[in-house]
Amino acid sequence: MPQLLGTPKLYGETKRWLKKILSFFIKQEVIQHHSEDLTRLNYSDECNHLPVRDLFVGDNTTALILHQEENEGESVTEFYHGVKTFYSAFVKKLLKVFDFKSEMLSTLAFLEPKNSQKMYLSSFDAIASFFPVTFEKDLVKLEYREFAIDDILTLALTVMQSIGY
Repeated sequence: MPQLLGTPKLYGETKRWLKKILSFFIKQEVIQHHSEDLTRLNYSDECNHLPVRDLFVGDNTTALILHQEENEGESVTEFYHGVKTFYSAFVKKLLKVFDFKSEMLSTLAFLEPKNSQKMYLSSFDAIASFFPVTFEKDLVKLEYREFAIDDILTLALTVMQSIGY
């Protein structure tokens, strides 16, 4: 799974997509009930599924179905069941391929620029525990502090220049 580690956004984006795909065929109250850990949601249980006609198929497809329904009701029902089967298979594959419980992937989310200022010095200890190579944790923490201070000073200088100081 080395390709998964290349993108810091992957963990959060994959969780977001899992929720989105589940919302296409699973009842909203079931998703909300499992919001802390969607991997525990039983997506195979028919009781958790939306009624077949409420499955998400897109606006254009829905319009076509409404037009075709009078003549081809049975094939429309088969189509909806095929869509539900696809969604279920997609979720099964996603859960099999991606490790949603990976502490390492969730910890590496700090690499995403919008999260970089939310990192705490204690995060370095957690990150270091995932890698066999040892390094001086205190030195890395010091470098991070210097980087954060430089970042803050650059921002402050930019703001001061923009207001005419």
